[in-house]
Amino acid sequence: MKLEGSLQNRMMEGSTTNKEIVVGMGATELLYTDRNPYTVIEVKSKNRILVQADGAINKATFPDQEWEYSRNPEGQILELVKTKNGWKVLKEDIHFYIGDREKYYDPSF
Repeated sequence: MKLEGSLQNRMMEGSTTNKEIVVGMGATELLYTDRNPYTVIEVKSKNRILVQADGAINKATFPDQEWEYSRNPEGQILELVKTKNGWKVLKEDIHFYIGDREKYYDPSF
């Protein structure tokens, strides 16, 4: 398997929280090098959840990043399933870390 993207994102892919997953908990979408914040909005089972995209505003002067997060009732909703390799979007190859929300915009692209 060829790993691409940032090392930090690839390491987070298989990670998961030891805490019980509950509504309101943060989640992070792991892209090539960027990360986007989400919130758990429904726990369907121990292996299936719904997350919704959050708003994020950079309070620092770019390229520094200090993000402020807010709930976005109009944000994209995704269904995630827990696999042996961590949480993924149902029927897609988009990975998530559950337990913390984080925004990161890679300035090198």
